[in-house]
Amino acid sequence: MSKLRLILWVGIITVFETVLSRYISIGSIFPDILFTFVLCYALSESKPVSIMGTATVCGIIADCMSGRIFGNYLAVYIICAVGIFILRDFIYKESFLVALLLVFMATIFGKSIFYLINISILKQTGYIYSLIEIIVPEAVYNTVISALLFPFVKKSFVRKVGTFR
Repeated sequence: MSKLRLILWVGIITVFETVLSRYISIGSIFPDILFTFVLCYALSESKPVSIMGTATVCGIIADCMSGRIFGNYLAVYIICAVGIFILRDFIYKESFLVALLLVFMATIFGKSIFYLINISILKQTGYIYSLIEIIVPEAVYNTVISALLFPFVKKSFVRKVGTFR
């Protein structure tokens, strides 16, 4: 049942992001809802195999949607999901504000890796410009979306003691 729930979440978010992304953009900043979902899932899931599988599938979907070199989003999604999973045990402690801070920092880190992988973009704009004009606003946007998305993801995937999901 949990795998079906996960497939439905990824499918709905993928359709939502592909169909409505240009309508929910602010200026030229597009939210990465699939990436935000992976981070929220990494905060709420306790099995690393499930987190890696979800990050891999979502990264492949993001690579297919982007039309760029295949594997860029996949690498970023996996690195950030594993980083969130590792930091979660040390920092998270079931705090909603810490979860939002982790999503914000992971977005900045992940998008910085993405721009460093795609060095041709940085040659045109420079890292400081990309950081100030693209990465930080997208991190803020993803954090706002995660504030809306995280309670639903947590409720969908966190198992309570004594219940079967």
